[in-house]
Amino acid sequence: MNSQSSAQIDSAANIENMSRVRMVESCREELGEEYPDRETLSAMQELAVRFRQQGHLTWAHSLFERVVAVQRRELGPRHLAVVSNEENLSETLFALGEIDGARALQERIVTARRLSMGEMHPLTLSAMSELAEILCTQGENETAAELQEFVLDTRILVLGEEHPDTQLAEDRLYETLLEMGALHIY
Repeated sequence: MNSQSSAQIDSAANIENMSRVRMVESCREELGEEYPDRETLSAMQELAVRFRQQGHLTWAHSLFERVVAVQRRELGPRHLAVVSNEENLSETLFALGEIDGARALQERIVTARRLSMGEMHPLTLSAMSELAEILCTQGENETAAELQEFVLDTRILVLGEEHPDTQLAEDRLYETLLEMGALHIY
């Protein structure tokens, strides 16, 4: 791709972002900052995702925090939409290097998923896997490996050994065990 077409793509993305920002601002002016209008929250969430994808992590963080705060108040802390946006917020915190905040939020997400969906649900297992990744980042490899082993065993049981999610869980556990020195490659 040449630099001119790259610039055109960037320009189009910026125009789309500005359009979404105007929509969010317009909704907030008409309905108020905390009005739980679905369209406003949806636009804010979509804009936050786009900002994160484009590397505007601080802006994404701010929008995700506002969306989560309104959703928690209006829908309750275990509602699927709330937990889903908390996952977005946790990923953004992690990308910003705020590992402790990401961990605390991810632990809450795992608890919420366990309570609402059970330990064997794919979304619960994904949340556990993300928590294990955060734990590895913090150097808590043994705890991470225990969690990854549970995820792997459950995915084998539920999805089978050949499923891509099972193989990903196996790869993550393998990498953690290697880092711990629990496996040796000859």
